[in-house]
Amino acid sequence: MNKINYVFPKEVPEKCSKYFFVEIDGKMIQSENDWLYTMAEKFHFPVSSGQQNIYWFKGAFEYPRKHFMNWNRFQDWITDLEWLNTDSIILVIYNYKYFMENLPEAKTYIINDLENTIDFWENAEKYIVDGQRKDFSIFITEGDLYGKVQTY
Repeated sequence: MNKINYVFPKEVPEKCSKYFFVEIDGKMIQSENDWLYTMAEKFHFPVSSGQQNIYWFKGAFEYPRKHFMNWNRFQDWITDLEWLNTDSIILVIYNYKYFMENLPEAKTYIINDLENTIDFWENAEKYIVDGQRKDFSIFITEGDLYGKVQTY
């Protein structure tokens, strides 16, 4: 199941408590910063505060844009995810046509990075002492959150 799936909207799995479910609207991701901060928010990446980490959670506060986020920090957190307390993660990107619409090279970089993340979780035992494999599946669709495919 650990792979990127390009699907029709009706093929996107339904939310359920068996896995951590993240939905991203591709129309909202038009820069690398949009991607990094949205992923930080959706995956509840910790915000460092001195010696302790404060874990972001919906409704507590907006993920602070002043909090420094870069690709190295992103990779550290996306290959940790211990705070999620789950072995199954589903990421859905809707409106993929619009995702990074004017930055095709960055879009390709992000997809390659996601493939590396999937590989990491597929083989976590090799990369982490006492590491545990996670199911990390990605569903990409041209449709919107309501299952409608945009045609032009």
